[in-house]
Amino acid sequence: LLAYDFEQDRKVYSPVTAWLHRDTDSEVEFTDIKTKGSNAYRASAGHNIAYNDNGTIGFKYADELKPGDELISVGGNFTVESASETVFDVGLFSPMTAASNFYIFPYQSVKANDLRNEMILVHCLAEIDNPKKQ
Repeated sequence: LLAYDFEQDRKVYSPVTAWLHRDTDSEVEFTDIKTKGSNAYRASAGHNIAYNDNGTIGFKYADELKPGDELISVGGNFTVESASETVFDVGLFSPMTAASNFYIFPYQSVKANDLRNEMILVHCLAEIDNPKKQ
Protein backbone atom coordinates (compact mmCIF):
# COMPACT_ATOMS: atom_id res chain seq x y z
CA LEU A 1 0.00 0.00 0.00
CA LEU A 2 1.07 3.59 -0.46
CA ALA A 3 2.35 4.87 2.88
CA TYR A 4 4.50 7.62 4.39
CA ASP A 5 8.03 7.01 5.67
CA PHE A 6 8.67 9.50 8.48
CA GLU A 7 12.41 8.80 8.61
CA GLN A 8 12.90 9.43 4.89
CA ASP A 9 10.18 12.13 4.76
CA ARG A 10 8.59 10.70 1.62
CA LYS A 11 5.84 8.49 0.27
CA VAL A 12 6.75 4.79 -0.10
CA TYR A 13 5.07 1.53 -0.92
CA SER A 14 4.79 -0.51 2.25
CA PRO A 15 3.82 -4.19 2.42
CA VAL A 16 0.85 -5.37 4.43
CA THR A 17 2.33 -7.41 7.28
CA ALA A 18 -0.94 -8.44 9.00
CA TRP A 19 -4.64 -7.65 9.25
CA LEU A 20 -5.83 -5.99 12.46
CA HIS A 21 -9.43 -6.24 11.20
CA ARG A 22 -10.72 -8.08 8.18
CA ASP A 23 -14.42 -8.49 8.75
CA THR A 24 -16.73 -8.44 5.74
CA ASP A 25 -20.04 -9.03 7.54
CA SER A 26 -20.28 -6.92 10.71
CA GLU A 27 -22.22 -3.69 10.84
CA VAL A 28 -19.89 -0.97 12.13
CA GLU A 29 -20.32 2.65 13.25
CA PHE A 30 -18.23 5.09 11.20
CA THR A 31 -17.58 8.82 11.07
CA ASP A 32 -18.03 10.48 7.69
CA ILE A 33 -15.37 13.11 7.01
CA LYS A 34 -16.26 15.65 4.34
CA THR A 35 -13.74 18.06 2.86
CA LYS A 36 -14.16 21.30 0.97
CA GLY A 37 -14.25 20.25 -2.65
CA SER A 38 -16.74 17.44 -2.00
CA ASN A 39 -14.47 14.50 -1.12
CA ALA A 40 -15.83 12.22 1.57
CA TYR A 41 -13.93 9.65 3.64
CA ARG A 42 -15.22 7.08 6.10
CA ALA A 43 -13.34 5.83 9.18
CA SER A 44 -14.17 4.37 12.56
CA ALA A 45 -14.59 7.11 15.16
CA GLY A 46 -11.37 6.17 16.95
CA HIS A 47 -9.24 5.77 13.85
CA ASN A 48 -6.17 8.04 13.68
CA ILE A 49 -6.26 10.43 10.71
CA ALA A 50 -3.20 12.49 9.71
CA TYR A 51 -3.57 16.27 9.81
CA ASN A 52 -1.38 19.35 9.61
CA ASP A 53 -0.34 20.02 13.20
CA ASN A 54 1.42 23.41 12.94
CA GLY A 55 3.55 22.34 9.98
CA THR A 56 4.17 18.74 11.05
CA ILE A 57 2.12 15.60 10.59
CA GLY A 58 -0.01 14.82 13.62
CA PHE A 59 -2.75 12.27 14.18
CA LYS A 60 -6.17 12.67 15.75
CA TYR A 61 -9.25 10.51 15.99
CA ALA A 62 -11.74 10.77 13.13
CA ASP A 63 -14.47 11.97 15.50
CA GLU A 64 -12.16 14.71 16.87
CA LEU A 65 -11.57 16.36 13.50
CA LYS A 66 -12.98 19.88 13.28
CA PRO A 67 -13.92 22.14 10.39
CA GLY A 68 -10.74 23.87 9.23
CA ASP A 69 -8.39 20.96 10.08
CA GLU A 70 -6.13 20.14 7.13
CA LEU A 71 -5.89 16.46 6.22
CA ILE A 72 -2.60 15.19 4.79
CA SER A 73 -3.11 13.83 1.29
CA VAL A 74 -1.00 12.59 -1.61
CA GLY A 75 -1.66 15.72 -3.67
CA GLY A 76 -1.71 18.40 -0.95
CA ASN A 77 -3.84 19.12 2.09
CA PHE A 78 -7.64 18.97 2.17
CA THR A 79 -9.61 21.16 4.55
CA VAL A 80 -12.24 19.44 6.68
CA GLU A 81 -15.72 20.80 6.20
CA SER A 82 -17.42 18.38 8.64
CA ALA A 83 -16.62 15.20 10.54
CA SER A 84 -19.62 14.79 12.75
CA GLU A 85 -21.99 12.55 10.84
CA THR A 86 -22.21 9.03 12.25
CA VAL A 87 -23.19 6.33 9.77
CA PHE A 88 -23.46 2.55 9.84
CA ASP A 89 -21.93 0.42 7.13
CA VAL A 90 -20.97 -3.21 6.67
CA GLY A 91 -17.36 -4.37 6.79
CA LEU A 92 -14.27 -3.34 8.71
CA PHE A 93 -10.78 -3.61 7.23
CA SER A 94 -7.57 -2.48 8.86
CA PRO A 95 -4.26 -3.60 7.40
CA MET A 96 -1.01 -3.29 9.31
CA THR A 97 1.80 -2.07 7.08
CA ALA A 98 5.53 -2.04 7.72
CA ALA A 99 5.30 1.78 7.85
CA SER A 100 2.38 1.66 10.36
CA ASN A 101 0.31 3.91 8.10
CA PHE A 102 -1.25 4.02 4.65
CA TYR A 103 -3.26 6.28 2.35
CA ILE A 104 -6.98 5.69 1.78
CA PHE A 105 -9.18 6.65 -1.16
CA PRO A 106 -12.31 8.74 -0.67
CA TYR A 107 -15.54 6.77 -0.84
CA GLN A 108 -17.08 9.77 -2.61
CA SER A 109 -15.34 12.28 -4.86
CA VAL A 110 -16.17 14.83 -7.54
CA LYS A 111 -13.31 13.37 -9.59
CA ALA A 112 -14.36 10.58 -11.90
CA ASN A 113 -10.95 9.26 -12.92
CA ASP A 114 -7.59 9.50 -11.19
CA LEU A 115 -8.14 9.54 -7.42
CA ARG A 116 -4.52 9.02 -6.36
CA ASN A 117 -4.07 12.68 -5.36
CA GLU A 118 -7.27 12.47 -3.30
CA MET A 119 -5.93 9.80 -0.92
CA ILE A 120 -5.47 10.82 2.74
CA LEU A 121 -3.00 9.41 5.27
CA VAL A 122 -4.25 7.28 8.17
CA HIS A 123 -2.41 5.36 10.88
CA CYS A 124 -2.82 1.58 11.09
CA LEU A 125 -3.74 1.75 14.78
CA ALA A 126 -7.00 3.04 16.18
CA GLU A 127 -7.98 4.00 19.72
CA ILE A 128 -4.37 4.94 20.60
CA ASP A 129 -3.50 8.57 21.41
CA ASN A 130 -0.53 9.98 19.51
CA PRO A 131 0.51 6.77 17.73
CA LYS A 132 4.19 6.28 17.04
CA LYS A 133 5.50 7.58 13.75
CA GLN A 134 7.81 4.96 12.32
